Amino acid sequence: MRRTAHHDKKLEKLQKTLSISISISEKGLLTRVIGKELIHKQIQFIKALQKVTNYSSILSSVSIFGSGLSIILGIIFLQWFGHPSLGWIPARNLTVVLSLCGIVKAIMKGPRPYWLDDHVHPLDPTLEASFGFPSGHASISITLYGLVAFYHYSIFTVVISVLLCITILISRLQTGAHFVHDVVGGTLIGLFFLFITTGSFGFEWHENRGSPLEIVFLIIISVFTLSTVIYTNLNHLNRINYKDVRESVAGAGLVFGVAISHILIHFIDLPNFISFPLYGLILEFLGIVIIQYLLKVVPVDINDSHSVTGILLLALIHTFLQLFAIFLFPFCTFNSL
Repeated sequence: MRRTAHHDKKLEKLQKTLSISISISEKGLLTRVIGKELIHKQIQFIKALQKVTNYSSILSSVSIFGSGLSIILGIIFLQWFGHPSLGWIPARNLTVVLSLCGIVKAIMKGPRPYWLDDHVHPLDPTLEASFGFPSGHASISITLYGLVAFYHYSIFTVVISVLLCITILISRLQTGAHFVHDVVGGTLIGLFFLFITTGSFGFEWHENRGSPLEIVFLIIISVFTLSTVIYTNLNHLNRINYKDVRESVAGAGLVFGVAISHILIHFIDLPNFISFPLYGLILEFLGIVIIQYLLKVVPVDINDSHSVTGILLLALIHTFLQLFAIFLFPFCTFNSL
């Protein structure tokens, strides 16, 4: 097993603040539903899986393809080079899925395997520290690569997408980041949104830019996600441990960004599909990296907790990130051509 010095330093810092999260998760709703005996059996399975794979850093690295970075890259790549009918569908679906996972995490407060057993090696390259159930990586990968396989249908894209998703799911177990029930839960959420988008249930949730109904729906999702996070995680000091709710806050902010984009389309014209050169994708990605640095300037105390104001500010930064990715940068680039 190879781990970088940066990974070890990040892990050491994380472990100093995990005690509260572990204590909460041990009394959480998910632990009561699943039962400690079943959780223990899954821990034994994960330890065996890590041993069988020889703690492979290659397998664990596959998790990156289902991370938050893959959301942003997937959204902008499919918008620039994807099928013309995709439009904002990836942005909407991926961020709603992330918000829904965040809501369930905030309510269920499920632990992660490496929290409960020192012999489970934390191999996750991103060292996710939010509550475990459901797996955001699983739901994101199923949603993202399912859309790619459906809208760019060929035997090659279907086989690659399926193999990549399966590998990511196995990777989430092998890294010690998730239990089996976490991965199953995330997979079901991803499949549900994939099916309603592709019309598998007899209803197709297609793109309808500027739709008042979609605007209201997205705003409700965003507000409900933030409200749930604040209500279920605010401690006696009126602070919220950000690492526990990072996915929820990001999802809420990103969804709100899609809603604002739908509003702006009534006032600013933007084609449904714009074919741009590769350098446009690179410039947009660099802009997103710069915006993400703003997340590090929000005031935080020694225990990595934020005030409610800080949480709202973090959500708004994600809102601006989404606006930049799907509306502002494409608009500026389109008008400069």
